[in-house]
Amino acid sequence: MAEKAEVYSVLTDLTAGTIGGIAGVIVGQPFDTVKVRLQTYSKFYDGAIDCASQTLKNEGFAGFFKGMTSPVIGSAATNAVMFAVYERMLKAIDDDPANAKLESVFYAGAIGGFWQTVPLAPAELIKCRLQVQNGRRSSHYQGPMDCIRHIYKARGTPGLFLGFTCTLWREVPSFAVYFWLYEYTKRFMVDSGINPATSMLTAGGIAGVASWVVSYPFDVIKSAIQTLPVNYKPGEHKIAYQSRQLYRLGGWRIFFSGLGTACVRAFPCNAVTFYGYEKSSELLKNVIRD
Repeated sequence: MAEKAEVYSVLTDLTAGTIGGIAGVIVGQPFDTVKVRLQTYSKFYDGAIDCASQTLKNEGFAGFFKGMTSPVIGSAATNAVMFAVYERMLKAIDDDPANAKLESVFYAGAIGGFWQTVPLAPAELIKCRLQVQNGRRSSHYQGPMDCIRHIYKARGTPGLFLGFTCTLWREVPSFAVYFWLYEYTKRFMVDSGINPATSMLTAGGIAGVASWVVSYPFDVIKSAIQTLPVNYKPGEHKIAYQSRQLYRLGGWRIFFSGLGTACVRAFPCNAVTFYGYEKSSELLKNVIRD
């Protein structure tokens, strides 16, 4: 009976994580497109508003949703993995996971971030490559599957994991902070008499913004690596190499290019993600219990 309950618990976390992740991607994709373009083609734009204006003018509203198929599919997998691992780790390291110590939340979040990098890195690679196809250079990918075929033909399976190490450096500290701050803020707000729904949404938004601030330089480097041409030279995909190249291009400020857009995106995106996860999990647990 205990084993059956654990299976249901894992399935609940996987399903709820999937729902929350997809909801977050849909809300955040337009902001993410602007962010990636500012990171990779900053010299063509005079800030986020100009980037958004040019995208709308040249590509229409659909331009903001380029490459969304990949993160929607990827988010279903990554958030399912992340939340499931997070919940399992809380149960493993804390005696009372329902009211876990914030220290336990921090470590469980870091481990969740580690494991979600496996499905996330290829999805991010495809997303970034499709997002930067804005007419300034040949747009040779016709969609996610075509992008995968091109990369696989040129680089094989390892090519699909270009930027994996940098993604890992981004995800581990980011999600440690993410879950810790979410739980801290939510508990503080609920204890202050604020209703749970508002607490979840606000805590999710704040946690999302903070997690981006912590890890953003690695995201800039990751975008540079993942938008390299498939015939990049040996060593060009290294974090140290791209860091030097970026610094020469724009100094230390370039490592925060697009951060404002990322933070604007992060609040609604992560508010919806956490709310979707929490409410879906609650609903599924009630269904199973009945």
